[in-house]
Amino acid sequence: MRRLSVLLVGVLIMSVGFIASLMMLGDEERLKRLLAAHVQNQLGRELHIEGSVSLSLFPRLEIRASDVRLSGADAFNEIDLLTSDQLSASIKLTPLLRGRVEAENLAVEGANLNLLFDESGQHSLAGIVHYGDREMAPGILVNGPLRLENLSLQIGRLGADSLQRISVDRVELDGLAFDRALHLVFEGAIGMPAVIEDVSVSGVLFVPAGTGIFRLSEMRMTGKARGAPNDFQLSGSLDVSAQPPLGVTLHGGLLEVDGHQAVIEGNYQAGQRPFFEVSLSGDTLDPVHLSRGLATGDAIDALALIAGWTALHDYDLALQSDQLVLGRWPLSNAVFKISAEGGMAEIQDARAGIPGGTLEIVGDLAVEEE
Repeated sequence: MRRLSVLLVGVLIMSVGFIASLMMLGDEERLKRLLAAHVQNQLGRELHIEGSVSLSLFPRLEIRASDVRLSGADAFNEIDLLTSDQLSASIKLTPLLRGRVEAENLAVEGANLNLLFDESGQHSLAGIVHYGDREMAPGILVNGPLRLENLSLQIGRLGADSLQRISVDRVELDGLAFDRALHLVFEGAIGMPAVIEDVSVSGVLFVPAGTGIFRLSEMRMTGKARGAPNDFQLSGSLDVSAQPPLGVTLHGGLLEVDGHQAVIEGNYQAGQRPFFEVSLSGDTLDPVHLSRGLATGDAIDALALIAGWTALHDYDLALQSDQLVLGRWPLSNAVFKISAEGGMAEIQDARAGIPGGTLEIVGDLAVEEE
């Protein structure tokens, strides 16, 4: 009987302590401090929660926060990296009672993400990856599914008149960690209003802990340009530099539209005048069919597009094909190279074999700012 009494007293003391701990964790300001400390330790950025924070016990232990802001890089004049209407995460109880946050899954809703770079190529993600190898950071940010819904993604140069906007319906990762391969699913549109509609991307994402690159391997993208009659499919591997200047490279790309294929490689380098390089090749290329998944096919629009590129970017474009199909004009051993720098584009090489001879084109394109 005495042993039973001691046991009951022990259980009562433990229960009181447990309830007291939960009441302490129910303190909204304490929860905000715990979340902010976790983010600071893992990412080196400040988390501001301007709305409410709540903790629920059933059906699982979950923390919710509203009106959340994640600070950007110091060089970006206090422009936030991320803002979100609501954030929720399932968390482990024992670490929470000890004053630490260990998330098993995370959901972010109604978010705005700013992926910006300045004239030197410094980008808004700079510095985050350094925190993956800190002694107090094991590298795992979310040990379970990560889901983002209704996300607005803004990409471009800081202070530019126009920025690329991507509307994302859903992004899913099977976790969030440094130096680990994670399965990625993306659904949404590019542009507001959409320039490329019904975009779907899947692949394996690798996030570096220190210097290195973000890599999306086994990538498969499907979508359709606005006004285009056919969908397009793009596969390959995509690399994004983890350190400034911002750079993006496509390796082993394969573009397919309406049964027609082309090998595509390219890279993009941020700067005061961004630079991109694209090469397109194949045994047989049919530009008309390929364009049906990428544009309306209007020649005037195509010229306007090239002129727009030339005004804002430096670039190298290349095309090579054993047989180039242009309507009833089959061209053999076709080569086309054009480079642009400082608003002036130069056709460096444009030649192809035609029945009875060879066709060659030379010329320049200058774009004057008004």
